[in-house]
Amino acid sequence: KADVYISIHHNAGIKGGKGGGIVAYTYTKVGTATKEWQKELYNALIKHTGLRGNRSEPLKTANFAECRQTSMPAVLLELGFMDSSTDVPIILTEDFANKCAEAIVEVLVKKGNLQKPAKLHKVQVGAFADLAKAEKLRDELKAKGYDAVIV
Repeated sequence: KADVYISIHHNAGIKGGKGGGIVAYTYTKVGTATKEWQKELYNALIKHTGLRGNRSEPLKTANFAECRQTSMPAVLLELGFMDSSTDVPIILTEDFANKCAEAIVEVLVKKGNLQKPAKLHKVQVGAFADLAKAEKLRDELKAKGYDAVIV
């Protein structure tokens, strides 16, 4: 009963070659909604990461079970090639992971018409090993515009 299914991976198959980049897959027989998700996710990832690569078809279709066996729009994202001499130094960085997350969230917020909740978020200290970790989470939530308190 989800609105969208997004599967995140790294690709392989160029055997140490150069290039690679980001590729977004859908099942072979999909409707307009799925194709829109695919295109918007790919475009946002390129905008945020710049990892265009040299794929002649960055928006591909395949008979992947996880895309085929869903009832909602489903996109499988290959975020760079783990056997590419060009991609590996980029995709192994925390910065790249953060940029990918930002891109995906940007599309989820836009297409899902999501808004930051106005309600108060409570951070329970008991869920953390110590108060410092709870305070860190509270501060991160506040930095993102949420009203958060420790209880």
